[in-house]
Amino acid sequence: MSEIKIAKFELYPQEEPTSYAVGFSIDVNWRAFYRDTTVSLEESKDKTDEEIVAIWYEKLKEWIESEIERLGKKSPLVWQSFTPLQ
Repeated sequence: MSEIKIAKFELYPQEEPTSYAVGFSIDVNWRAFYRDTTVSLEESKDKTDEEIVAIWYEKLKEWIESEIERLGKKSPLVWQSFTPLQ
């Protein structure tokens, strides 16, 4: 099972923005990775925040899904609490 969370959403660069910096943290079987990119102000014109995030996801969808699949094949036992049998 994987979980994708928005970890960054801000104008970039701060002084003279030309885009939105959008980043996600993705958790798969107790393993996490982070990926971000920018969405130009032109691309995001007249779009809601949710639509801007969707543009970001489409840019990196193939890579993210590949990484989720790769990590999903690893044992979910790693990082689980363990209590020895008595």
